[in-house]
Amino acid sequence: MDKSNTIIENIIKPYKVFEENKQRLIQNIELDYDKNDRRLVGDRINNAIYILDSNPIDTKEYISNNANSIKDNRLLLRTEIEYLDYIIEEKRINKNVSNLFANYIKEYALIDSYTDNEILFNLDFEAFSLENNALLDKVDVNQSIKEDIINRRKEFKIKCFEAGTEITINFDNIEKIIRHKKALELYKKIELIKSTRWGKRIKKQIKKMYNYNISDINLAHILLDNSVSANTSIIKDENNELKTVCYVPLISNINNSSLDRILMHELRHVSEINEKSVGISTFFKKKYDTLNEIRTEKNAIYDLSRMNKTLYSTKNNNNSLYERLFRYTNNFFDDNKFILDKLSINGDIDKLEELFDKNELRLFDYYLYKISESLLKNVSKEELPANPKLQEEMVEVLNNNCKVNRKRK
Repeated sequence: MDKSNTIIENIIKPYKVFEENKQRLIQNIELDYDKNDRRLVGDRINNAIYILDSNPIDTKEYISNNANSIKDNRLLLRTEIEYLDYIIEEKRINKNVSNLFANYIKEYALIDSYTDNEILFNLDFEAFSLENNALLDKVDVNQSIKEDIINRRKEFKIKCFEAGTEITINFDNIEKIIRHKKALELYKKIELIKSTRWGKRIKKQIKKMYNYNISDINLAHILLDNSVSANTSIIKDENNELKTVCYVPLISNINNSSLDRILMHELRHVSEINEKSVGISTFFKKKYDTLNEIRTEKNAIYDLSRMNKTLYSTKNNNNSLYERLFRYTNNFFDDNKFILDKLSINGDIDKLEELFDKNELRLFDYYLYKISESLLKNVSKEELPANPKLQEEMVEVLNNNCKVNRKRK
């Protein structure tokens, strides 16, 4: 079998190659931690659940494009059946959810003529939220944020006009409408898990591989909150026990980045996750998310450079967002790699803030977050809110604050 066919085989049947290489991956990651912390790496990675499947639509496209290289007729048939079933069920559920929303909203908004219920459901009501109203009224809010809200409201009216309708909303009721829509969006995701062959198969697969009964709502959040993005999360089971789930939809990301690097990135999250935080980012107050993701991406690239074997694909079609942010961090992560790894695996956010000063950390995290927002909007280089002198000063202050030994003992 040539190399390209091997890669295709590994991608369409991902669990075998992952399990065969799991201990090697663990040993690779362990190299960055103290001996006392290495046991945590192995325990967390070995005890996690892994979902490497993608949604039926992306899977169907990939399988169809590579059908000549795939000899497994059962897989080809399953892919086709799951795809058709998903399309049918999604259409049925969308219609049902849209009808429920239309019946609800008529109590709280004036709709001057009939409009398609699905169009109605997909309108951006959140653009008119009380939070967005408050942002528009504040003097110190960035103008780009205000413009985004204004443009969303214009788009709302354009879509209403195209649908031949006009909607008058009582702002006293807008939060009720938004909450009900969110509840229906979650209901839709849960129904897709419960009713589709794909969702049922994933549930059975988890039970078979990990002897774990995952709930429909947990699986819906993991697979459908953003169906093409890899993520690592901690869920609670029916006995209130915690379980880590790592979702890496390989096929959905085949044209984006190195699949092996995406896997390495998520395995770093798995090795550093606990009930309250993942790495140096807390779940509840969303502290230091951008710093943590950049740091994790740097570590994933270290891990990839130490691997001399391709599991799925090392081809890097596009630099990730976090890799594009490296240039704005100066030497912060390189100078502090050991101490940040140490704090991350133990989830010691208090110590992190004590060593570097939480106010300075937040300033640096916010600075990088604003740049990341601009990069996502594809603004020009001149429009980026980057300031080389400022970032040099911020990193210097952070490094000077940290007085501990930065080298591994």
